[in-house]
Amino acid sequence: MNKRTRTERLYLSHLAVRGLRDRTPENPPDEMDWRSLFELAGWNSLTGLTWHAVKRCPAVPDDVRREWEQSAVSTAIRRVMYETERELVVSALQDAGISVLPLKGASIAALYPADDMRSMADNDLMYGYVEPDEHDRWHVRGETEAERRDSILRARDALADIMPMLGYRSDGYETADITKWHDVGYVKPPFLRFEMHHSLIGQIEKDTGFFSDPWRFACGVASSDGRGSTLFLPKEVEYVYLVTHAHKHAVNKAIGIRFLADIQVYLDAWEKSMDWDEVSSLLRDSEIQDFESEIRSLTTRLFNEEELTEAEQALIVRMVGGGTFGTEANALENKLNEQRGETRHPRLTVACELLSPDRPQKSTFLQKVADQPLIRPLFPVFKLASMAAKLIRRPDIMIPKIRVFLGGRQP
Repeated sequence: MNKRTRTERLYLSHLAVRGLRDRTPENPPDEMDWRSLFELAGWNSLTGLTWHAVKRCPAVPDDVRREWEQSAVSTAIRRVMYETERELVVSALQDAGISVLPLKGASIAALYPADDMRSMADNDLMYGYVEPDEHDRWHVRGETEAERRDSILRARDALADIMPMLGYRSDGYETADITKWHDVGYVKPPFLRFEMHHSLIGQIEKDTGFFSDPWRFACGVASSDGRGSTLFLPKEVEYVYLVTHAHKHAVNKAIGIRFLADIQVYLDAWEKSMDWDEVSSLLRDSEIQDFESEIRSLTTRLFNEEELTEAEQALIVRMVGGGTFGTEANALENKLNEQRGETRHPRLTVACELLSPDRPQKSTFLQKVADQPLIRPLFPVFKLASMAAKLIRRPDIMIPKIRVFLGGRQP
């Protein structure tokens, strides 16, 4: 990595800090490529947030300044449209007796000081036929595991009827096996997308008891007229879920500094009123105490503008380079690093895993191939063909993955 790239990434993090605080940034480094910096901000979903600092910087060229401002305005418009659309979706589901709990960006965005600071690529909602018990602990309807599973599937089927009536179509393929999926996406032109979750995280990732029954944490009042309820998570649980979700991305790919901004605005809003003993207990259940401690320390040091260590600066540079959620090359590098400590042949192990039909597939077509007994043995052939087609279609994604697989490293 050259010095200019490193300087550009660190300056973007500075703009994010000053933007959140609505303060004038320090003078940019000499010969700053503002066009490149603007594109880097977009890659990190930070154009709206950084605009609040950029607008105070006279060195920005007029054409870039106009585009940056337009992007910030678009961010605010998208947020308003999502809030309006979410009300329609929630109301339609509640009419069908389905309760809804907003997650992640849908609740975090409201904590930012301005509407254009937090970008929204989608909205995440947890939904289901749920009810409170005599102790006001919410749960999926049903006395037995089979009955609860039936409630989850009935809610999914009702969702599949309701969303098309609102102009949405499903962009995924779901089997009847709820251990293979925990959400389904619905899209509507020009850009609306809802991720509908029947649980907080996939069954395959439920290594601890924290997410085994996420509805038990929900708060809210049960409707008396048969409609579903609008529920919410206590701030301690929502914080731990926010960190746990980031941990999943960090392990699978990477996380960007927008996540640090989310953590900071959450702490700005709730740190003094949160029960940190409860947070610590939940973190122990999720086994991510060290991750949370390190990421919270980095967040507060960054946004308090303390002098970062060389290691912390290197981490910020790497986070900015990976964009909002990291890259596929990041994910492959993580898999290889994990296998290097467990096997003598990490590349072979990872290759076999990638070509296995047992893994849930993002591609609807590949998932159908994996689920059909007659053509399942041919899955590796279809997977390789899909990868070859993607190499032609998206060399910007596939070439870095190939480089990593052959022994290179991400910048």
